[in-house]
Amino acid sequence: MSKPRKPEWIRLPTAWIEARGLRVIRWNERGADNVAGLMLLIAIAHRMDQTTGSGRVTYDDLQAATGLSRTLISGGLQMLTDAELVDRVSKSVISLAAFEPNANYAKLPVKKLYDGEEVVAFRDFTLRNRAELDALKLYLLFASRRDRSANVANLSYDKIETYAGLDRTRIKRAIDLLVVRNLVRVDQRPSRVSELGMSHGYRLTGLDDYVHAGTRGRSEDGAFLDQDFALADTVF
Repeated sequence: MSKPRKPEWIRLPTAWIEARGLRVIRWNERGADNVAGLMLLIAIAHRMDQTTGSGRVTYDDLQAATGLSRTLISGGLQMLTDAELVDRVSKSVISLAAFEPNANYAKLPVKKLYDGEEVVAFRDFTLRNRAELDALKLYLLFASRRDRSANVANLSYDKIETYAGLDRTRIKRAIDLLVVRNLVRVDQRPSRVSELGMSHGYRLTGLDDYVHAGTRGRSEDGAFLDQDFALADTVF
């Protein structure tokens, strides 16, 4: 029996991100579990029913998607449970906390992230690197803050610090990792605030790839606006 086709994208609840929940996920003695937890959150969200936010997900499914050991999967799931981001309905049935099919969600790409059953970007994650945790936090923040009409998240380093809790000295390395792993693409345009400055927009790979600065999302002079974009995919 063939496996069902993967969707182009799925819904991820974002109220916790907008409430600055990413700030409490830190690199500490549980750093590896925290990296594993965010990897698993993405893989779990990919498998949830889009009406109920629940689904059957086995350790084998998660291992295939992330390449994590069963020990790390256990630790990552415990992290997600402790953070109240998922509910363990039974051994293999999981639901996303605060899931609403028509509000408070961001789109996460699915289909173009996979090679078979594996998320390609996760292949080289070691879980021994703080930058991996920072990168995953930024990935989720960019998803939450994406403007649907322009298909870009335009966030200053100050806003990234505020919502993700990253020291600005670590932000560039985290973004570079997302780019190398082909999870995010960075658009640069002249800033409207400073004649010498540049405005950066962050686009999630595999999500509405045909919508970009070359087709939409520019201001009249071709520059991105240096402000928070409206949260078109998130309804409060």
